[in-house]
Amino acid sequence: ELDMDSSLGKALEMSCCIQSMLARILAEFEITLEQDVLQPLNKLSEEELPVILKHKKNLQKLILDWNTIKSRLNQAAKNSSNSVSAVTTSGASSAAVKLENLKEEEEEVKRRVEQSKDEYMADLYHFSTKEDSYAKYFIKLLEIQAEYHQKSLEFLNSSLAELMSSHNQTDAPFPYDPAVPGVYGMPLETHLKAAGREIALPIEACVMMLLTTGMREEGLFRLAAGASVLKKLKYCLD
Repeated sequence: ELDMDSSLGKALEMSCCIQSMLARILAEFEITLEQDVLQPLNKLSEEELPVILKHKKNLQKLILDWNTIKSRLNQAAKNSSNSVSAVTTSGASSAAVKLENLKEEEEEVKRRVEQSKDEYMADLYHFSTKEDSYAKYFIKLLEIQAEYHQKSLEFLNSSLAELMSSHNQTDAPFPYDPAVPGVYGMPLETHLKAAGREIALPIEACVMMLLTTGMREEGLFRLAAGASVLKKLKYCLD
């Protein structure tokens, strides 16, 4: 079980608290984003834009129908003028009626095109009056993001400083500088100079331990310590 009073335990506990607070800041950011930006833009995409697109599609269809009827009307007028002298009176009358019907149909479709165009243009004009409001939503999005990142960064900086300060504190009975590397695997002079010591840390620790608990032990130096004991001592001092 991890000792929560140890350096690792304290670092882990503080890191968990920091991550929890960052998650809370993120949740607040997402709620604000949903209320101030996404909901208004969803209303735009689900209510207003579909109406505009529907009128645009209807106008395009009517224009296509109008062009088709105009082509039929032009062809009927051409055929009628070319065959006036070759048809009977009843045939000419039938062609004239057909031509007149096409003209009426063309006029009706033209009227519907103009009406649809007016509806579509009205939608565009209405949308243009709200362009500034919609643009502000994207500005608001960037402002919310900037506030979120700034708040997270400020919290991280203060928490990191507190975590590093707590980590650098030590309850070790011997002077220790966290910037100084371990005592093993480096020259004695380098260790003494870097740590500002006159006696190497392992020697001082062993002497103090002997003075405290080992002076009354018989045959203390007869047997060499086991490899596991030496390894434990080395890592403890390092």
